[in-house]
Amino acid sequence: MKPLSALSYCKNNKKKLITSTISILVAVSFLYIFQTFVKSIGDSAYELKVNPYKNHMTVQSIGKDKPIPKSIMNILKDNPDVENIISFVSYETRYTIPGASTSAFILGIRHENIEYVMKKHNITLKEGRLPLENHKEVALDYRMSKNKNVVIGDKIGNSIEKNDALNGEYTVVGIVEGDGYLSFMPYNTDVATTKTNEAITAEKSILVFPKNNKIKEVDKLLLSFPKKEVAVMTLSGIIKLYNKIASVMRTLNMICILAIVVMVISVGSSKYVEFFSRKQELGILNAMGYTKVELMKKVFWEVFIVNLLGFTLGIIVGWLSSILINDGAFGAVGGVSVHYSSKAFLMALYIPLFTTLFTLIPVNRMISKLDPIVMIEKI
Repeated sequence: MKPLSALSYCKNNKKKLITSTISILVAVSFLYIFQTFVKSIGDSAYELKVNPYKNHMTVQSIGKDKPIPKSIMNILKDNPDVENIISFVSYETRYTIPGASTSAFILGIRHENIEYVMKKHNITLKEGRLPLENHKEVALDYRMSKNKNVVIGDKIGNSIEKNDALNGEYTVVGIVEGDGYLSFMPYNTDVATTKTNEAITAEKSILVFPKNNKIKEVDKLLLSFPKKEVAVMTLSGIIKLYNKIASVMRTLNMICILAIVVMVISVGSSKYVEFFSRKQELGILNAMGYTKVELMKKVFWEVFIVNLLGFTLGIIVGWLSSILINDGAFGAVGGVSVHYSSKAFLMALYIPLFTTLFTLIPVNRMISKLDPIVMIEKI
């Protein structure tokens, strides 16, 4: 004998089906949205801080008026893995997205070197022009222009926005587009160079460009320089720094795990109560000749149908909501808007998996203790 079809039960009890499905749907869609939101924060920070170092590394002198030692400069110039060395001035400007407030790089580059730097970072001029020497001008990355809500002709700096890390006032004359979030300003000789005892101009900050497929070698070379003489930042170094700063992401993941536990207990409990209310029905089926194994199969398929339906609809609702929420919260302000994440999918999958587990275990205990004679007497 076979118990009544789980599909038939669902068709004949649409209200219970809808109620159970909605609880799974809400839990799944919430976790999916939460995970894509967190990933949008992380990916935005990664694009901002890490991506530029995939094409260049930096070496800066330690001390206000000290140049980079000539010995280090000579090592870099003679190294076959180094393609080019370019002087720069490091500027920063405020970058804010939901859940994070940091700063974006602006490179002060000599006019004759800007084309090379842009080419190495796959950057093109999208609108306007590049800044001129001896002018307080800036060519902003298009995502930074979104973040600051500025267009060509507008001004940026702490004279305009009090909390900006960029000192002074600079006019936006161009919008650029490419890898990373790099923006450009004119090279400032007073800030970038210093007079040595030999009365020559020596560099204080340089960009080091590795040759193709030589990033690891140059990375290792820069990290070997004495830390008392220069401060270096390499791809491996910035990744380590990013991972340390990303501790907030781990906190959010813990919140997500706690949310899963609470949701599973809540949904699993409600499902158990639903089956407990059908205890007499299951007892009568047992008295009619259905084995307890067959009854558990019936319960399993009912739970499976509800969870599958709730999970599928939850993923769809979560995905559509992520597009709407993350595009508005991140994409509109120059951040990375994440719509799909394998981690979000897997986290959401925990809801139906653990709900099934925490429903079947207590229901199995209940069915194993069924006394069909007692159930019939209660009719």
